[in-house]
Amino acid sequence: MKKLIPFDLDKALKGAKVVCRNGKIVSEWHLFTTCSSEQPLKAVIVGDCLRNYNKNGSWMSDIRQSEYDLMLEVEPTLRAWTRKEFPSDCLISMTTWDGAWVKVIEIINDNITIPYLGSLQRMSLKDLCDRGYIHSLDQGKTWLPCGVED
Repeated sequence: MKKLIPFDLDKALKGAKVVCRNGKIVSEWHLFTTCSSEQPLKAVIVGDCLRNYNKNGSWMSDIRQSEYDLMLEVEPTLRAWTRKEFPSDCLISMTTWDGAWVKVIEIINDNITIPYLGSLQRMSLKDLCDRGYIHSLDQGKTWLPCGVED
């Protein structure tokens, strides 16, 4: 799931995705540098209308939040689990395994042992994250990437 961070004009000018606090998509926005207005930013909200903003992305004011305030949408980053964070009762799979999964046999330090093609394979928690493995905590009903989203 994507997360929202406060609007930053410099990042937006460099191409970061701009949305409203309520998640509505901003189809286009423009900064009028020659405008002497307190609200030099103009944004078109999909399914809504053209709105005026100050340089901080505030629609109403800097002291009151609005669902129409501008935000930046960023992809969360994924990091490897620590030993303490690892869900030991999970199933592990790879998207290319076509529904096949394995149960972790043991975890020692930051390494797990799983059965694979008739033998045991040791793998680090970092490898699980970096190589795109997925895990399930509900016996295979839902699958999520291995690691922690920051």
